[in-house]
Amino acid sequence: MADYPCPHCEKPVTRQAGGRWARAFGLVGVLISYAFAKYECAEHGALERKDFSPEIQSKMRMGSMGFIIGAVVLFIGVIVALVALQSM
Repeated sequence: MADYPCPHCEKPVTRQAGGRWARAFGLVGVLISYAFAKYECAEHGALERKDFSPEIQSKMRMGSMGFIIGAVVLFIGVIVALVALQSM
């Protein structure tokens, strides 16, 4: 996971993810929750994506797409594995 700098102090921000998705859907839920997570700076609190520069926003979008693609691939992999086990 990339560390994005706070637009105010340049310190790394963290993603605030988890919650309902992670509890309900396991690893797939964790990946999805990270894709849509809020960002938080230790000094400045919650940050919106619009607070960041367009370059950083683009990197955030690519990171979120990576999490979503990872979740889809994992989900499909589990389904394929279950079907393969069932047919044995």
